[in-house]
Amino acid sequence: MKKFFSILGIAALMMACNPVEDSKPELPSAAGIVPVVTVDGASVTFALPAGVSGLIPIWETNESGDFVFAGSGNPFTKTFLEGGQFKVRMYVSNAAGQSKDYTEADFEVKIETTGFNGYDYNSEYNIWKKGEDAGMSNSYTYYNPDPNWGAETPLPINFGAGSYNITFEKGCYQQWQAQVHLVPTGAVALSAACNYDMSVLVTTNKAVGGVTFKLTDTTSDDNFLFVEQQDLVEGNNVFYVKNLPGIDAAATKLVLDFGYCTDGTEVTIYRITLKDHANDDGTNAPDKDPVIPEGPKEDEIADTNCNIDIAGSSNLWNTATIEMKNWYSAADWAGTLTADYKWVKEYSEYQVVIPEGIGGAEWQGQNQFATNIPVSAAKKYDFHCVVVSTEDTWFTVKLAKLGEDTAHQLCYYGKLFATKDTPREITIANLQADVDYEALTLFIDLGRTPAGASVTVKDFCFQEHK
Repeated sequence: MKKFFSILGIAALMMACNPVEDSKPELPSAAGIVPVVTVDGASVTFALPAGVSGLIPIWETNESGDFVFAGSGNPFTKTFLEGGQFKVRMYVSNAAGQSKDYTEADFEVKIETTGFNGYDYNSEYNIWKKGEDAGMSNSYTYYNPDPNWGAETPLPINFGAGSYNITFEKGCYQQWQAQVHLVPTGAVALSAACNYDMSVLVTTNKAVGGVTFKLTDTTSDDNFLFVEQQDLVEGNNVFYVKNLPGIDAAATKLVLDFGYCTDGTEVTIYRITLKDHANDDGTNAPDKDPVIPEGPKEDEIADTNCNIDIAGSSNLWNTATIEMKNWYSAADWAGTLTADYKWVKEYSEYQVVIPEGIGGAEWQGQNQFATNIPVSAAKKYDFHCVVVSTEDTWFTVKLAKLGEDTAHQLCYYGKLFATKDTPREITIANLQADVDYEALTLFIDLGRTPAGASVTVKDFCFQEHK
């Protein structure tokens, strides 16, 4: 949203151009100046009529119900998130200040929608909007675009009139790494005696898989009305729930997580509506079948073009010393689980059984192969292995500098998938380190693998590129 130009700044500029003290301008009037409104889909442009000069228009629009500042300038363009009949209110300003009066113009925005487009945001029954109207300054974010959770980064929310804009400059790797907590200043209370409907509209510039929606008690994340995931397409999306049994909560917040976003994802969250199901707002929400989201898309390996020679002398893994370490944890990250593992064939075939109680998140099932293989920053390398699991599983492959695996990574792929009982071949070519490594380390993380599954990693190869 464009910012309102300071009237004092405008006055100072205009006075500097006209030093004659006796020619002070008078406060302007908007009377008789009819705004020119041009609608192009969701994009609306406001301008002064031809022939009017020396004035700066200030625009207010009423898409949220009340008139709120939209921007200033001639022309000024605004994108509307929903269609409808609206008004624009125009004040004008000059070096003396802003007019006391204003003029208005009506216009209509038509945005084609298919199917259900959310509950009625402006309905008297929308209890979320009542809390939202009191302010949203308690809202906050958690953003950690790092596979090792080591890069928590400030992420501002740009507040609009009932809308919230967030830009994720860097993509994330897993659920809960890109959280948006929307917390109304006016408490939005729920009762276990009621059932509830809720809808949230989300516009994105890129598709995002596995987005989490959760309405929860502000004092307890375990006391929630719902937690669901939905894959978002590029463009407009509607998330909704219908007729859910209520909970007792004195105040609630809406949490959205975009943990599988990619670089440069821009998100607008708007028209959040929450109501007692017994109150009819005139919308007709269809029954909602359970949706199993596709979740994260598998990583695409950048380059696989090489000639792997597992048995040959060029395979540095065959002559290396390998120290095996593993670390398994429940959801509490205490690292107290013990995994049953062994070398079936020393240094060439590793097998592990996932322990009961595994937490289910990346890095909660770490298998580290610490080698004595040196890596030169002047050379390129290829890596190969095969993963076989007795259950479907996501897994991670990471090559890095031993002892400095966060600062110096040769490669990281955190969203690789192995289908049950099907060998998954991993080939990564043309790897080049940023610095010389005294020794290379390999991580295979199986934290997302079901307990009791047996996983074999074999056919290791690390060679100079060929």
